[in-house]
Amino acid sequence: MGSPGPHAPTRDDARFAPQLRVAAFVLAALVLGLLVLAGALWLESRRLTPPRDYFPEGVLEPADRMRFGRLLAEMGEPVLAASGDDGQFALRMLYDPSWGDPLAVRYQATGGQGLRRQIVLDDPADDRADRRIAVVRESAVSADELSALKQRLEQQGFWALPPGEEVFGKDGYLLLVEAVDGDRYQLLVRWTPDSQAAERGLGGLVALMSEEFNRDGMRVFVEDMDEPSP
Repeated sequence: MGSPGPHAPTRDDARFAPQLRVAAFVLAALVLGLLVLAGALWLESRRLTPPRDYFPEGVLEPADRMRFGRLLAEMGEPVLAASGDDGQFALRMLYDPSWGDPLAVRYQATGGQGLRRQIVLDDPADDRADRRIAVVRESAVSADELSALKQRLEQQGFWALPPGEEVFGKDGYLLLVEAVDGDRYQLLVRWTPDSQAAERGLGGLVALMSEEFNRDGMRVFVEDMDEPSP
């Protein structure tokens, strides 16, 4: 017995044909929309991801790693990493406020000479611009100045401070500090360290930060500032 051939269209088939076409169109539109959304999310992820790994694995939460990495990339900053070179030294402080312009200061020993680099990310006057403007000031520093800075970090117990602490708030700012001295590397993140600095063991770090960020015409910290909201 031969297999039955395709049956002729019935009245019910004709009645449901428009609904099937609509369902197929809706399904195709949904698939296309999902593909467009996936592409947009991928592009946004690529835009937000820093072009290089600035920090060692595991020392920062993924969100902080991306946030600080993007800022340093915008500032044109290099990666700081420890090495066996006893003459290598670098200190970088990155100020990232809830409102206002991010600011970074980096000291670095470079081939027997010293460099101080200050960078402010300034919002452009044109709202259509897709990136901020990095305003850079560079100046030479002496070996004695770098030596005094290294000694100051030692005296403040900087190398013994933990990378993070459980102190956060809804206002204020984040401070990222990195230091390299030969084969030593230290990183720490603090929320608004000038809030209850003494109780948190951050008095020396806050004094150094205030000196560096309140110079060359900059005025970032004010002594009688209100306490940020916890």
